[in-house]
Amino acid sequence: MGKKGLQKMMEERNQVYNLLVEKMKEFAAEIGEEIVEPEGNGISLAMSLSTLPIEECKKLGGILFSRYKVTGTRVIVSDEFWISL
Repeated sequence: MGKKGLQKMMEERNQVYNLLVEKMKEFAAEIGEEIVEPEGNGISLAMSLSTLPIEECKKLGGILFSRYKVTGTRVIVSDEFWISL
């Protein structure tokens, strides 16, 4: 791959990530949720799920993997709040 190949791949990754953030923020705004970009972590995103029933939140990680092959998803459910990381 070499240095130039790695640099090109990183640039493409940054472009794709920025597009993901933009589209997720648009989607979150449409459904009354929020997107959080953790400080100091240039690859993670979190989205509130306050408008979804808790039972639906619990299914979300499995749905994202089985339908879209999204890995690394975490859904944190509590009595006060729930967040998908």
